Amino acid sequence: MSQFENISQEEYKQLKEAYAVIAALVGGADGTVDEDEQEWAKKVVNIRSFSGREELFDFYSEVKTEIEADLNALIMALSGPFETVQSALAERLVKLNPILAKLNANTAYHLYSGYVSFAEHIAKASGGIFRFFSISSAEEKWVKLNMLIPIEKPVAEEEE
Repeated sequence: MSQFENISQEEYKQLKEAYAVIAALVGGADGTVDEDEQEWAKKVVNIRSFSGREELFDFYSEVKTEIEADLNALIMALSGPFETVQSALAERLVKLNPILAKLNANTAYHLYSGYVSFAEHIAKASGGIFRFFSISSAEEKWVKLNMLIPIEKPVAEEEE
């Protein structure tokens, strides 16, 4: 895909795996990534594979086919003290900053905003009244993905 031509295959893989990392980080903020959060992660990525930014449909189609395995592998690999696990997941997301910086402004913005939106969807998947549509205090710490450098909407896009 031409919008990803400035990055390596490994970097592209990191961009895709970020969805599983975000689901584990935000969903696991309360100590476990529950089934609702896992299912919602798959649904959100599936929707993005056909709705939203057309130039990212192929990217999200790939994420859609990989997220369940990526998330399962990540959950199985998580071990150690809770704070250590959360810090390790956050550190994986920090590594996205230089990758996003290599992309064109539109692609970087839409990936960044997609990650933040995804984190919020995961946080709302199993919290609050009737365990839906509320962000717990544990998730609140992570939901804004403060480890990522914010990317502003490109000026050319604001005019559209």
